[in-house]
Amino acid sequence: MAASKERGGSALGLEAPNDVPLQVSLLTFGWSHAEDDAAMYKFAHRFRARSEASAKEMGLWNRYLYINYCMEDADPFAGYGEENKLKLQRIQREVDKAGVFRADGLNRGNFKLN
Repeated sequence: MAASKERGGSALGLEAPNDVPLQVSLLTFGWSHAEDDAAMYKFAHRFRARSEASAKEMGLWNRYLYINYCMEDADPFAGYGEENKLKLQRIQREVDKAGVFRADGLNRGNFKLN
């Protein structure tokens, strides 16, 4: 993060709170029966909310969400910070004029900046 900051910062908006390392955690849930989907998703959401609350209580929470580990209801780009998100959207408009990587383009799955 220090090297990134020296070179103008990261588009991800990552900064270590209180100069402590950041930890990205992935907890993978699995179950065998489709009828358990609702209960397991509820559990996963509750687990995430409690984890974030604990991190906030300890003063260690960071808004950043690693996009590949996000659940469908998350907005990983919000964690980049508003200024970085707007910059990335501007770059996307300039580079992807055909809209291939927007929600209505060829690549419709996953998270999009728009």
